[in-house]
Amino acid sequence: MSGLPETDVARVQRWCRARVPERVRDQVRVEADIASRHVTVVECRPPWRADMGTAWTRFPIARLRYVKATGQWSLYWAGPEPAVPCIRPGGRDGEYRGLAGGGRP
Repeated sequence: MSGLPETDVARVQRWCRARVPERVRDQVRVEADIASRHVTVVECRPPWRADMGTAWTRFPIARLRYVKATGQWSLYWAGPEPAVPCIRPGGRDGEYRGLAGGGRP
């Protein structure tokens, strides 16, 4: 697995599953892509045309970065303009504490 705390990763995965009701998961899903130092929350949608194949599109919504030395999480999200591929730090502790780190930001 990654160098991320397993409990925190499981919490993010549960949060993602809870975002979309079961009845519409054939139309949209929210998933967590796990890497060695971060978790990226993505919105997934099925192909809207038959000639596009079967792969769902994956659009990054937010990224949680973990610093092992400090045990701290940082939240980043995509900017409002699609042409600008920036991910900006965001939120105060309480705004994302429930998502990843429980009592930690």
